[in-house]
Order: sequence, then C-alpha cells, then structure tokens
Amino acid sequence: MAFAGNVDELALLQAVRLKERVGAVVLAEHLGVSAASGQAAYDALVAQGKAAEAEGAISLTEKGLAELEDQLDAERVSIDEDSIGEVYEAFVPLDEEFVALIDDA
Repeated sequence: MAFAGNVDELALLQAVRLKERVGAVVLAEHLGVSAASGQAAYDALVAQGKAAEAEGAISLTEKGLAELEDQLDAERVSIDEDSIGEVYEAFVPLDEEFVALIDDA
C-alpha cells in the first residue's frame, strides 16, 4: 500500500522497527526513495501517531507497532503455502550440499 512519499507502509514500519530509531535520510536510503519521500513518510508516521520523534529520529509507538502487526497478519493470510513448500523442497538439496562443503573445509 502506498503511503506518504509513495513509500510502502509495511516496508516503512518494518524499517523503523528493525532500526529502532531512525532519521529521515537513513530511512530514505533504506527504502530506496528520494530524501523528500523519506521525509514525507517520516513526517506522516509522526503526524498519525505511529511514531514518536526525539533528537532527530523516530521510533514506533504502540499505535505504530499495532499497525505493523495488523499488516503482517494480513500479509500472512495471503501466503501461498504450497508455493512456499515447493521452494523449500527445492532448497533442501542445495542446503545439504552447502553444509557438506562447509564440513569438508
């Protein structure tokens, strides 16, 4: 979902949560958007009460964390478990080969 600054809100919320405290410039770099888009997204999170600002950086508020959890729950519902299973089954032999190479090194 496009958010302020044409930023994906889920990616934005995850970035803030993972970095714990982040400024607009770093946020823009992390999300691969312009500094203006990063600043717009930063400002919108603060204005909506989803983030609190202190010393030039933001961190998620309870409201922001709740929104992140809601969006992650919605994303999980849309996951195609059969496709994930197929990808995992294709990965297992590669992982076994990798582990064998590491063990032999």
